[in-house]
Amino acid sequence: AIMYVKNTSTTKRMFLGFMTVGSEVPGKFLISKNPTSISNSTALTPANLNFTDATTLDATAEVGGATSDTTGGTEIMHWMQGGPSVFASHYRGSIILGPNDSIAVEFAPFSAAAGEVSLDLLAWTD
Repeated sequence: AIMYVKNTSTTKRMFLGFMTVGSEVPGKFLISKNPTSISNSTALTPANLNFTDATTLDATAEVGGATSDTTGGTEIMHWMQGGPSVFASHYRGSIILGPNDSIAVEFAPFSAAAGEVSLDLLAWTD
């Protein structure tokens, strides 16, 4: 798994607006809804891009590596990446996490070739 995000708010919805992924090797990116956890991960602190505001996102965010895996969840979409490239998805808020919902993004390489994988995610709450 590359990233796990959980909306920890009990009242607010989280909207996913934009996702950019990149890989140096061919593989498949998978997005799963409501996984329960990610193994071998490191906690992330979501950044607030409104520099005039100190509001924090009610979320748990974790980043994983080559040995990370998610537990549970249902795949909701995937896409193939045939080689070194970057792919941007503009969801415009169409992926909505309700209170206590979660999402994970995973990458499955087509071969044993090593390479870097990256992910950027833009989210907000109402």
